[in-house]
Amino acid sequence: MPTITRDACPLCQERKSRTLWSVEGDDLIELAGAKPFGNERMAELIARHFAGSSFNYAHCPACGFIYQDMILDSEGMAEMYGLAPLLDPKEAGRAQQMRSNRYRGYRLAMRVLRTLSTVSDNPTKLRVLDFGCGWGLWGGCALALGAEVHGFDLGPRRREASIARGLQVYDSIDAIPGEFDVINTDQVIEHVPNPRKTVEALAKMLKPGGVLQISVPRGRAALKHAKLGAIKSPRDALEPFQHINTFTNKTLRKLGASAGLVPIMPRASLGDRRGFLGMLKNYLAAPLEFRGKTRLCFRKAKHPQ
Repeated sequence: MPTITRDACPLCQERKSRTLWSVEGDDLIELAGAKPFGNERMAELIARHFAGSSFNYAHCPACGFIYQDMILDSEGMAEMYGLAPLLDPKEAGRAQQMRSNRYRGYRLAMRVLRTLSTVSDNPTKLRVLDFGCGWGLWGGCALALGAEVHGFDLGPRRREASIARGLQVYDSIDAIPGEFDVINTDQVIEHVPNPRKTVEALAKMLKPGGVLQISVPRGRAALKHAKLGAIKSPRDALEPFQHINTFTNKTLRKLGASAGLVPIMPRASLGDRRGFLGMLKNYLAAPLEFRGKTRLCFRKAKHPQ
């Protein structure tokens, strides 16, 4: 089958759902080709794989999770992500640098250090996994801070780029060796067909007392947007066909709890914003993220029951 139907909520397994928005036929092809997310090649792929099917945003009445109930199968997913321009790893690295600057790089390094410090103030003692390492930016920062860093990514070009930054990178979850003090997964869980199973697998890779950081697009306004069929911007958590799971702070907490993990609040820091107001914003960033945003750290119990 070119598509897979998720008959139950991927988060709580509730089989009842409410359709927020549905599109099919020519409207479906138009959606796949519309900017900022689609293009002609995407429209052609969706026309082949979704022929005779509809595209639906579903809302779980039990846990509040929003998800796409009809998704591409593994081959279709691989083909879709293969539509992205294939850059040489060196060109990709230069492109990332052009999109950033020294200050943004400094902020990223401070965020990485804040995450690592949830386990130890000495990063050189830590064994770290960047799950979905992409071009190796997060993992490269952790490596520069002295941690032992491993990476996982399905994209061969991205693996090459991460290896070039010094990461030990794998293309299969089964190939990842040992346990880790910290696991980071940034902009990954919204793409996977079974987020609960994925997070449970990552939790098993954590050492007792280890920390899993999950970052996903913020879906606070997703319910309203889905009802209207409105895709507002490239930053929206609703991205047809690719962001197949939409999280809020509440549902992300439930995802962590399903794997036996407890949310924790990283220590506040004053270092990654300039000026008094910048320092104040950063000091408040940790509690605000903890209570409202969709970048959360979860700890595994030191003494599992």
